[in-house]
Amino acid sequence: IQALNSGLKVRHAFSVELNPAKRSFITTLFPDVQHVFSNTDYMKNETALDTKTGMVVPVVRVTLLIGGFSCTDISRLNIYSHQYRQCAATGAGKSGGTLRGMMDYILKHSPNYVILENVEAVNDVASQARAESRDCGNP
Repeated sequence: IQALNSGLKVRHAFSVELNPAKRSFITTLFPDVQHVFSNTDYMKNETALDTKTGMVVPVVRVTLLIGGFSCTDISRLNIYSHQYRQCAATGAGKSGGTLRGMMDYILKHSPNYVILENVEAVNDVASQARAESRDCGNP
């Protein structure tokens, strides 16, 4: 990865992807990626199975974590998303589970910087939570 010709050197330490076809895509697109893990649940551990090598390897600490989480449960394109409003907050469902796994990694390994993709519908959940809190007599 060229970091905008700034002289910044970036090493793709790992990716995490549940879908085997997408894992294959990642290893094809980024042949230098060191590790590919299959589930964010494992990222809080000291070690995890690297699907690229088939070996159990240490889960490494990175300086910069760039990532995202599954948004299928809370996406505005999901007509049932209203049923999953709290999944990001509670860690439930695919969206909440992958976000929880990412947060577990962040808390355990403390990267210096974290950049997460924006899932706009998360704001819907936050707005709804603030409204419900006000309805309960909170400011």
